[in-house]
Amino acid sequence: MDPTAKTPESIKVVFLGPLGTYSHQAVLKLSGKGTLQLAPQTSIREVVLHGAQDARLGHTVVVILPIENSTQGIVHEALESLTNSHLFSQHGLRIVDEIDLTVAHALIVKSIIPNSFESIKEVHSHEQALGQCEKFLNKYLPHALRIPSHSTAEAVAKLNQSPPGRVAAIASELCAEMFGMPVLAKSIQMTQCMSMDHDIDVQPTLLDSLYAQITWRMNA
Repeated sequence: MDPTAKTPESIKVVFLGPLGTYSHQAVLKLSGKGTLQLAPQTSIREVVLHGAQDARLGHTVVVILPIENSTQGIVHEALESLTNSHLFSQHGLRIVDEIDLTVAHALIVKSIIPNSFESIKEVHSHEQALGQCEKFLNKYLPHALRIPSHSTAEAVAKLNQSPPGRVAAIASELCAEMFGMPVLAKSIQMTQCMSMDHDIDVQPTLLDSLYAQITWRMNA
């Protein structure tokens, strides 16, 4: 190995965690662009603040934000962050690209038992996922209580603490695989994630004008 060879710089990716969320799946689409240093955060605001702090320090950082889904529209917390000129213009963050992500929601249980659907009394997930699966829940689990969680991954993690068959979670099949949980049913939705970066050579896209339009609307 050439000791003078330059080691490829790792790219820090800040996203809405924990691991196993759909934002994590969007991050995986960046594979091949270099060594990724994953930095999951607990809220969209923390994602943007963390990314802005790294950008201010001159670090190479990419921020992944969920901005819109096909059933419930714009993610308002992300929109508020995108229109915060303090976080963007003063720290060099800019919108550079979008990631189209096909969201395959799965109904996940601790274990599959006879009459599984009739046994489920609670369904846990992020409020966005619960909303995206409303028609499915109304049809197949109208009796089940819907309980929001901080993330889809958190909902699956909590299945370990629940009696078998009584509680279900909505999350991705990747998340079910990570926690070793069986999938009882599947449903497909669409969402989009937008990435913004600092000090990465990416050509501007139409999303730059989208940001300008959003800012104008918010200030109107």
